[in-house]
Amino acid sequence: MKGYMLKKIVTKKGGQTLLEVILSIGILAIVLTALAVLGMTTLKTSKSSLSRSEAIKLASAGIEATRYVRDKSGCGLDLFAEDIDSGSGTNPDGCYKISIPSGSVCGVLEPDLSCDGEEFNSGEQGTTDGQKFVRKIQVQKYKGKDPSEIVLVRSTVTWKESVGTKKVVLTNVLTSVE
Repeated sequence: MKGYMLKKIVTKKGGQTLLEVILSIGILAIVLTALAVLGMTTLKTSKSSLSRSEAIKLASAGIEATRYVRDKSGCGLDLFAEDIDSGSGTNPDGCYKISIPSGSVCGVLEPDLSCDGEEFNSGEQGTTDGQKFVRKIQVQKYKGKDPSEIVLVRSTVTWKESVGTKKVVLTNVLTSVE
């Protein structure tokens, strides 16, 4: 009888073994690491998407500014035609930037002779906090046609992310308004 009770006490399993505890901690660590990586990837993708959305807005504003100048200047596309046609005018590269005169809510295009584009730091023009964008607006000849009748407008916005430089390019063909 004594041997039977000793065997019963020794073989009784009431708790976790050390091996089971170590395995469960290891599995928990793997799951938590995977969740942390997933969370960081989601945040990075979300920020990239937001930056791309802001860049598209800035590029679209560049196209709209060109259209505004064409419609409101009274000159139509003649404003751009001299520089584009000769290639040697005051703005041979056809680069422009939006200028907002003081006291005005409407922007106007002015030549960007350096053709470097205009920078937008965080918080300017509704940009994403902490992000820097550069917008470049170019007006060029369209398929060899008369630039006083039809031009190609290209608005390019670039910005830097952790994986490198990103770019959005919007193009539009503008015709003369009669």
